[in-house]
Amino acid sequence: MTTDANLVSSVRTEADIQIAGVTQRFGSLLALDTVDLRISAGEFVSVLGPSGCGKSTLMRAVAGLVPPTAGTIHIGADLVRKPHPDVGIVFQKATLLPWRNVRDNITLQLEMRNLPAARFEKRLRQLITLTGLEGFESALPHQLSGGMQQRVALCRALIHDPKIMLMDEPFGALDAMTRETMNLELQRVWLESRKTVMFITHSISEAVFLSDRIVVMSKRPGKIATIIDVDLPRPRSFSMVGEPAFIEATIRIRECFDALGMTE
Repeated sequence: MTTDANLVSSVRTEADIQIAGVTQRFGSLLALDTVDLRISAGEFVSVLGPSGCGKSTLMRAVAGLVPPTAGTIHIGADLVRKPHPDVGIVFQKATLLPWRNVRDNITLQLEMRNLPAARFEKRLRQLITLTGLEGFESALPHQLSGGMQQRVALCRALIHDPKIMLMDEPFGALDAMTRETMNLELQRVWLESRKTVMFITHSISEAVFLSDRIVVMSKRPGKIATIIDVDLPRPRSFSMVGEPAFIEATIRIRECFDALGMTE
């Protein structure tokens, strides 16, 4: 269950996320109700819950795309009032520009931020190598598989080297095998970068596989029902699915869903 250590602390680091009393209304609809959460620097936290519970709304608020009706969000010492320069975002769809090749879709992020491409050339090459896109730099989006398109989107979000990554069901539209491959790729990228990650998902197994902690949200209006620690060593492989710690985490999540009258 949620403990004081999981909630907002007065101690802030440059790359942590602190959500304090966040409530979100859209007209008469109450989407989020008094959400308190701290994500520590370098931590991988998944937010799990049923459709319509406010997961994506919470992420957009953290991203500075939607101002909360009440409460505050800090990234480090900065109060979030607009998109933060130290945040990268990956959405469910890659949304690549069809007339731009892999390289140019990645560097679009630099153009939007008025950053000099030459300064990031080494990082661009490193990201292309890290995500297995070598040899596809000149390929157009229609020449890539769905998984490869999401790798391009991941590189685009990482190119300016943000300290925080916000990911809104980035693999939800992929087939099961490609999704597992992308989970492994994301874990590998995260282990090398140790960025702070807030990851939105509907998948219990995906959340357990990737996360340090899992935030389980209730039905709308979204509240934090519980927070579950995942006690599995890294790097993780899918052979761990049968291990007691993996099974225990999935059972605890399902028990929480059952108690709240929810399904995955």
